[in-house]
Amino acid sequence: MDLKYKPDWEKAQDRFEAWWGSEMKGPLVQIGCPAPSAPAIPRPVWRTGDDAWWWYMQWQVAEADGKARGMNEFFEMWDAHLAGQRFLGDSFPLFWLNQGPGALAAYLTGHLKFMGNTTWFELAEPMPWREIMKLKVEHDSPWFVRTIKAARDAAARGKGRFVVGMSDLGGIHDILASLRTTEQLLEDCLNDPRAVLEASMRLVPIWQAAFDELSEVIEYSGQYGSSAWMGLWAPGRWYPLQSDFAAMLSPAMFEELVLPVLVEQCQGLDHSIYHWDGPGQIPHLDMLLSIPELGGLQWVPGAGEKQNADPKWQPLYERIQKAGKRLVMQSVEAGEVVPLLKRLDSRGVLITTWCGSEREGMELAEKVGAPAGLT
Repeated sequence: MDLKYKPDWEKAQDRFEAWWGSEMKGPLVQIGCPAPSAPAIPRPVWRTGDDAWWWYMQWQVAEADGKARGMNEFFEMWDAHLAGQRFLGDSFPLFWLNQGPGALAAYLTGHLKFMGNTTWFELAEPMPWREIMKLKVEHDSPWFVRTIKAARDAAARGKGRFVVGMSDLGGIHDILASLRTTEQLLEDCLNDPRAVLEASMRLVPIWQAAFDELSEVIEYSGQYGSSAWMGLWAPGRWYPLQSDFAAMLSPAMFEELVLPVLVEQCQGLDHSIYHWDGPGQIPHLDMLLSIPELGGLQWVPGAGEKQNADPKWQPLYERIQKAGKRLVMQSVEAGEVVPLLKRLDSRGVLITTWCGSEREGMELAEKVGAPAGLT
């Protein structure tokens, strides 16, 4: 089924399927740009800024406080937001259930604090290990109940309009850091690594159960395939795995405490990409590349670093591609896309960019061999 805001969606799905199946000779290039004319976007009283990434989170907080009028109010705004864009190349209209990174912690504890454009899940005091080992997502958990309902409403509203993506459940160790506090978990890794590994592995089936239940709700609407905050689509169930906490760990600790968890998670998914965030994660690259089921890596250089297109990162890209993994690079400047692709084996590469106009976007799509996406 094609989509209102992506008339060639079926062709785009074919390209994604070929990309995941290692059958595509060129790259996927997601090109966004403003529409030539855009409708006015409603501005309800609870919306505090123009960054659409956080509008759903702002609506949830307002709804919980009795200050929002229901999801129709949100989706009137979201439809106008999508109508003001063009989804060229391999980009597509997406609404994902944004509650901030690591939402599973809120499903387990009920603790979520939203301030500005930041969500806080970390408890004030470390949860004892014995309590962590007894945790499960209760079906009366307030934030999980809200997420299930929102997934159901979004899937119904999005049919024929946009793809509905998974909540950012979070990386297992990032969730554990919310339960133990980050500082305490770092001490635990030094002083009680066995407890860290046992608790991490205990969280994996809890994570998987929440993921599967939300996936079933979205799939019940008839949506084929899946998406998430990273903005990729895949046939079957896929998810961007991560462990931002691992940036603070030595390679030896990563191998002992993180690698077994990622291997276990990969085996529960049809497709996966690792969110490889910042220079602190570079020492772990070879171990990530050793996971047979891991489909690829999304490289994020990190704050204050040279961005994706800089030749500084070329040796890393070559290692990833030599290992036969896919390479995802997002927020690449439009003028840097073609030079970057020339330095890479474009097979298995996905690049996301934004152009200032539809004409500029269509010209870039032609240069990289991506479909224009308007018919």
